[in-house]
Amino acid sequence: MRKPAFIRLSTWSASLLVILLLVGVDYANDHRKPHTDRSITTLNSGSAYDILLSVTTVSTDELLLTGRTSSHDAELVDGYLALTDSNGEPVWEETFGGEAWDELRVAVEGTDGGYLAAGTSESTDNETYDFWVVKVDAAGSLEWQTMYGSDTEDDQIDAVLPAADGGYYLAGFTNDDLDDNRSNVFLVKIDQNGQLEWQNSYGSERNDYCNAIAFTGDNHLLLAGSTFSYEDEHRDIHLAKVELDGDLVSETLIQIPHPQICNAMVANADGSFTLCGETYPDDDTEFSSAFVARIDSDLQLDWMNTYGSNGSFAAQDIVIRPGGGYYLSGRATPNNEVAFDGWVFTVTQNGNLDESWEFGGGAYEEFYGIDLVSGDIPVAVGYTSYSASRLADFYMVIDLEDSVEVGEERLPMMPMLMQVYPNPFNSTAMIELDLPVRSEVQVVLYDMLGREVTVVADQVAGPGSQQISISAETLASGTYIVYASTDTGHSAARKLTLVK
Repeated sequence: MRKPAFIRLSTWSASLLVILLLVGVDYANDHRKPHTDRSITTLNSGSAYDILLSVTTVSTDELLLTGRTSSHDAELVDGYLALTDSNGEPVWEETFGGEAWDELRVAVEGTDGGYLAAGTSESTDNETYDFWVVKVDAAGSLEWQTMYGSDTEDDQIDAVLPAADGGYYLAGFTNDDLDDNRSNVFLVKIDQNGQLEWQNSYGSERNDYCNAIAFTGDNHLLLAGSTFSYEDEHRDIHLAKVELDGDLVSETLIQIPHPQICNAMVANADGSFTLCGETYPDDDTEFSSAFVARIDSDLQLDWMNTYGSNGSFAAQDIVIRPGGGYYLSGRATPNNEVAFDGWVFTVTQNGNLDESWEFGGGAYEEFYGIDLVSGDIPVAVGYTSYSASRLADFYMVIDLEDSVEVGEERLPMMPMLMQVYPNPFNSTAMIELDLPVRSEVQVVLYDMLGREVTVVADQVAGPGSQQISISAETLASGTYIVYASTDTGHSAARKLTLVK
């Protein structure tokens, strides 16, 4: 199971930046393009451990990139910050750091025309990781940098949100007990000059993480991440609603039977939120599926779908797609291989898989960040380690017109589609499943606290459509979660309301 960055320092010895420019392709076919067919533009290449962790489109339609690098004269690993034009050609690139492990994980455009990047740094006197913030001007020249944290804790920033007063909210986690590897959600407010205004932590007695932050419709902050701290003993989606001064308003858990890691979040125009990440059959397996979930304005689950099975699939970042739906970036395992490919896919507003692109060369590729350039062109960034020597270069994919049809062998990637109607209901509701392969199917009804209410069905079905009914006879009025899962790793969840 994936862990925060400073815990997984030696995952791969070779990595690089990938910028992916996509054009629309119908999902009637899956699309995958080998390295040898790519149109490549070389940036300032490295030869060791280079990974891009985020991409943000700024007001000039340029791309702001963050990551980590062991090239560029780094003593160990330095934070990487670059600006490119809309075609990915470098305008400037800079590295920052000291003698230890430093990385910049996210960046935003400042109100003064400069840029603020944040992450984590081990180049401290106490040899722990601290919150690290770097401010540069429009040309990439350093204006100031500062660190926040404790002498005895590991701290990491994973999300930044500009504040209305010109300052910034910095969200991440802090390990307040390194011996027990225990962490809490950590939120910091700084002014436009980097001066600390306040800081606060949230969570319980075990591991709590924050990977995303957004404003709510009622002028609060929403922190999204994952937690180990509650009753079901595996990782759940954790949402914390916070006042603009840092006071906690409420905490919400999205609890389903399988562990979930929430990696990113976007706010929708109607006040709802869409989350993405990865879910595992249990806490002891490396196999995973990507998930996308929609949360209503009351922070209750509306729907959740998973994508991919019998391999390593994840959604690392998400951006709203013009015209409706979402673009997502992450990783996908082709044909149950050990290695995985970089993956970009789209889903509809209801979570149905729409389009899909994969990029791989026989080893490991993954896209961590995604955004749109020129209004509607997705750009995804990450790493690859495909060469026999485990060394890599920066590169850019700019054309998918020659993508190769893959066809039915990609069936494990197809989601299990689920509809529940009528909703609300008062006597009988119908569950309609569309299964990609024949499998053992279990449908379970849960309350909003994640407690099992009843097993609705446990049977072999598919491929194709399957209808299952839910009777209200023994149920109390209220809101429930219908959760369907298969032995092939597919799952889906829908909110269902009973009104008697």
